[in-house]
Amino acid sequence: MRIGYVLMEFPPLTETFIRREIAALCGRGDSVVVYAEALVDHPLSVTAPGPGLTVRHVPFQRRPGDLSAAARRDGVAHLHGSLKSDSHRATQAAANALGLPYTITAYSGRDIFTVSEPELYQGIARDPACRAIVVEDEFMAGWMVDRFAIPRDRLALVANPIDLEVYRPEIPRRGIPSSSSPSPGSSGRKDCSSSSRRFSCCRRAATTSSCGWSDGGRTRTTSAGSRATTRKSSFSGR
Repeated sequence: MRIGYVLMEFPPLTETFIRREIAALCGRGDSVVVYAEALVDHPLSVTAPGPGLTVRHVPFQRRPGDLSAAARRDGVAHLHGSLKSDSHRATQAAANALGLPYTITAYSGRDIFTVSEPELYQGIARDPACRAIVVEDEFMAGWMVDRFAIPRDRLALVANPIDLEVYRPEIPRRGIPSSSSPSPGSSGRKDCSSSSRRFSCCRRAATTSSCGWSDGGRTRTTSAGSRATTRKSSFSGR
């Protein structure tokens, strides 16, 4: 499946789960096309690996039609808007113009807590083309329900842990291994299970008629899927 991933900037410097999501998709054989408002050139930036990744600079804020045109040329089957409300707005507009299903990630950041555009997300929740609004934990689910009046069954919960494989602290502290060694109790292997679960929703969205996804011949709503995939993640920093 070819998935269009709409971002304000790429590669990400702080939202490390984005790299892991894209790596998980490429690893399972999907093709990912990143449409970024801005491309980041920084020594700390890490691009997701995988031969299935294509990155395009698409200034969709200044030229909104460029996103739908690029997605049409690339033969994208599903659009996903991650993080900021501008990418969510652009994703919805492009998906509607092309008749494609889409999902968005409502992240616990400035655009949700400070800028706050409940009308935008209410409209997305009502849009039948939107397969799910992804949130990272129960707190964010409660925020979207209580503050933005989003129906609970339109939310899918998927954790977004930090990628310690890449972003492990360089300076060892009393008894804590440096970046060259895996942490205690760790196999040193990436765990992309959360990312894979998130995009099971994306990957199968084109074949479902409601906010849900197929699972072994059954179709479950994102509400049921949320209960099945929710797990607690405790970490500091992003």
